[in-house]
Amino acid sequence: MFGNRRKRLKKNFKRKRKNQNKNGLIGIKNDDLRQNLVKLKLVSVSFFLSIILFFFLLIYLFFFSSLFKVQEIVVKGNQRNNSEVIISQIEPYLEGNFLKIFSQSHFLALNTKEIEKMLLENFKSIEEVEIKKKLFGKLEVNIVEKQIKAAMCSQSECIIIDDKGVVLKRFPKDKLYEYGENIELIVDQSNTLAQVGEGVNTKDYVEFIDGLRYDLNANGIMVREVITPLPSASEIQVVTIQDYVIIFDSSLDFSNQLESLKLILEKEIPKEKIDCLEYIDLRIKNKVYYRYYDDCKKEQDGKIKEETGESAQEGSDAENNAGEEKED
Repeated sequence: MFGNRRKRLKKNFKRKRKNQNKNGLIGIKNDDLRQNLVKLKLVSVSFFLSIILFFFLLIYLFFFSSLFKVQEIVVKGNQRNNSEVIISQIEPYLEGNFLKIFSQSHFLALNTKEIEKMLLENFKSIEEVEIKKKLFGKLEVNIVEKQIKAAMCSQSECIIIDDKGVVLKRFPKDKLYEYGENIELIVDQSNTLAQVGEGVNTKDYVEFIDGLRYDLNANGIMVREVITPLPSASEIQVVTIQDYVIIFDSSLDFSNQLESLKLILEKEIPKEKIDCLEYIDLRIKNKVYYRYYDDCKKEQDGKIKEETGESAQEGSDAENNAGEEKED
């Protein structure tokens, strides 16, 4: 009896001990889980705070720091337009605040398209302009200037015109040297120079005079000066170094007029009579008119008739003994 009781007690003791061991392991596991959860919460809170801090840092850098505010303006591609003048025109667009919070000089607030439009309106010699926002507060202004085709001068002033005949600049005549010796120069006899931004004549007119001096010189007709009686008209006068004048019409094809000129000089006008020549007029299509000085013609009238032929002399009679006409 006592033996059975001892066995039961021993068995109960083992069962209790076993249960105690199980509960101890569970407690240990619960403590570890609890510690891991705390660590995870701390990491989550730290990560969330880091994101908020990073977000506020981005806001500060983007909106309030000088990293994205215009600190420097660089002008590129300009040759005739002064960089300081261009910058002074841009600076007013950087003043004040945007939405009463952000500086107007901030890249986000700066309207580059509006500035580009302003520069094209204020600087007639600019063909294209592009403004780029660079890092570290740099504003880059890239300019393409219009191409100068010719200069036109009156008694005291000059203008330069582009390939469309628009006046790019007006300046005193003594400053013409700044544009070099190779620029095509036209003398305006009417003294009615156009203002900056106005059109002197058409694009065809500019194409006609562009290289006019070079083409004539290349064909042995040496040019002293090019004259326009009125810039808006199509007539162009070329004074040669031999003092006779060639009258062109810019509305007609230059190549045809040049061929007619070469033909009349080779076939109709003797070289020894060039000094007596007053002008050659090419303004009528397929016809050439030329005239000798009266005093020179009278002195050598007989010789002229002999060398130029009867038909040329008849043309002279048709102009009251003052000139010659040749039909191509």
